[in-house]
Amino acid sequence: MASPMVARSLVGAGLVVALAMLVSGKHTDMFDQDGGRLDLWMSIALVVASLTVLLSIGLVTSEVPIPPTPRIKLGTHGYDLTPVNSPACSGFVLRVVARIVGSKVLGHLIIRPILNNNNPWMLRDLARQIASERIPIMSLPFCRVDGKTVTDDMAKTATDALQQGLPRSYTAKDIVGVMDYYIAYTSGAVKPSEMMTQVLEGMEKLKYMSMFMASDKESVMEQAKASDERWARQAPLSVWDGVPVSVKDFIKVKGYKRSNGMTLLDSDPVQTKDDIMVKRFREAGAIILGTTVLTEYGRCPLGYNSHYKGPFNPYDESCYSGGSSSGSVCSVMTGLVPVGISFDGGGSIRLPAAFSGAFGLAPTFGRVPFDSDASVTSGNVHAGVNTATTTDTALAYALLAQNEPGHMINQVYDGDVHGPPRPHLTDFDKIDNFEGLRIGVFWDYFNDSDPEIAASCKAVITELEKRGAKVVEVSIPHLKAMSLAHGLNISVAFSALEETHFYHRDDLEPATKIQLQMGKTVTGTELMSCNRIRGWAAQYVKKLFAEEMDVFITPSCPIVAPRIAKDALECGESNLPLLSVVMRYVPLVNLCGFPGMAIPVAYSEKEKLPISVQFVADHWKDALLLRLSHFVEKHMFERVPPKHFVQMNLNSS
Repeated sequence: MASPMVARSLVGAGLVVALAMLVSGKHTDMFDQDGGRLDLWMSIALVVASLTVLLSIGLVTSEVPIPPTPRIKLGTHGYDLTPVNSPACSGFVLRVVARIVGSKVLGHLIIRPILNNNNPWMLRDLARQIASERIPIMSLPFCRVDGKTVTDDMAKTATDALQQGLPRSYTAKDIVGVMDYYIAYTSGAVKPSEMMTQVLEGMEKLKYMSMFMASDKESVMEQAKASDERWARQAPLSVWDGVPVSVKDFIKVKGYKRSNGMTLLDSDPVQTKDDIMVKRFREAGAIILGTTVLTEYGRCPLGYNSHYKGPFNPYDESCYSGGSSSGSVCSVMTGLVPVGISFDGGGSIRLPAAFSGAFGLAPTFGRVPFDSDASVTSGNVHAGVNTATTTDTALAYALLAQNEPGHMINQVYDGDVHGPPRPHLTDFDKIDNFEGLRIGVFWDYFNDSDPEIAASCKAVITELEKRGAKVVEVSIPHLKAMSLAHGLNISVAFSALEETHFYHRDDLEPATKIQLQMGKTVTGTELMSCNRIRGWAAQYVKKLFAEEMDVFITPSCPIVAPRIAKDALECGESNLPLLSVVMRYVPLVNLCGFPGMAIPVAYSEKEKLPISVQFVADHWKDALLLRLSHFVEKHMFERVPPKHFVQMNLNSS
């Protein structure tokens, strides 16, 4: 029997011929008005592709066999991350490839060789060794701790902040954060309704950025007038009263349809209740400005959604904004809101922050309760926020991270007896002395980034060392397997939604169709292996946190925001090699459930685009990340306002 390499070559050659035939027929009317009928060129091309694949049946196996003796010894140290080996395409070619790959007959036989080419055998090879060490399989990366680890005094730092506020972590004059709103309303300098008039005008000016899915102006002004009345009585509900907030269109917002980044259908219902996160903001007096665009069902970390022709990077509209929480981060960085609700299943809070110069906290897995189906179908998704300042992040965390009795998180954590440890903001403003703090660095991993980015992030380490912190060199083995385990795990979770969210959806982006096929190609053995590796990785890194380090540092992304390819504007792009690069520092958080935070630290000399540093901490140590972010923002970061920005005036005219 021919080797898998020969099989891949046969398939590849056939597809090249098929695509060439399709391109030669591009001038013809390929589809009818409904996009459903194939013309002669498409039919011929599919026949060529089909024959080629059928010739290779038996040459392509689902899984590459592994010998009884391990090929990779568990725990072997060394840096092994490499970019994914996969074709990339966009525009017309992407549409054609997606149609072929989406075929039930051909999809598996085309996608599986690509997957095999990235060595998924290593997952099974390592998983059987993990099983022999009796390390439990982990599907939900929960970590249970003694409830007494957070005292009443510690918990009070979070609840007090909601009524009294926090020190401002910034000096930039263009920023209008939560505390700026609070101070202006307290002094009577301006009313919420006056501010919301400005915000709505700003939304109209920035409409070309395609950030918002929907905004009900009447509802916004009704909320603002209700806030006016509370402030007139000197009875605000919290520091959030009258502050605008945007919501990633991934959860329910009362009065709005939910798109999940897909095209809206007439049959899509208007939501009749709010998600927990939205409800908490409303109860604190915040004004829900509207829902924001995300990549199609949060699939892509680049940020562009071809259905809605945006969003774009606030610093350079020719670049990606980062995703999938692209609309949320853009609504923050353009000055419209201090905070945008976001979610992170594969860097979708941290990468938008890195690309667009925002702050992005992906809290400990299960820290912030929410109601979306992703909260129960995926062990990867962290609920959090994108903000313009550390102070705003901390105030949002204090509000959103409180326990929700009866929620799935509490039930899984301890049978809904107490729930996770209470959130706190201990030592948030202690940013001049870091004596005893152990900063873990895996230098080969850290330096696998653009030299300018590595240098900017090293400067953070240097400044912390000056204030007493200690650098500890650490090594984390099998990063390649961990990255692959995260990628396949989230692909399977995504594909599992096909029969509900994507059923009869012919209007999906081409790359989404390819992604769905990828998840369906993963075998049950591989998925179990992914979760064995998750359990091992969480245990390994947790031991590092216990014995060697308090926090782990990397760049947030190894490159600055990439440019959007011209033909990607039409229907997006499928570019797994690029995604594997931008997601290089993502998996530890999503695979193992640790909290991670992306913090802007500088701007690139040539492109003038943001550079971001990432800190990762042990489970439930979110407050440490906020303290470090406060330090970086106050002592190191000099903000440059984005090109696309609306300045809010906190004085009534």
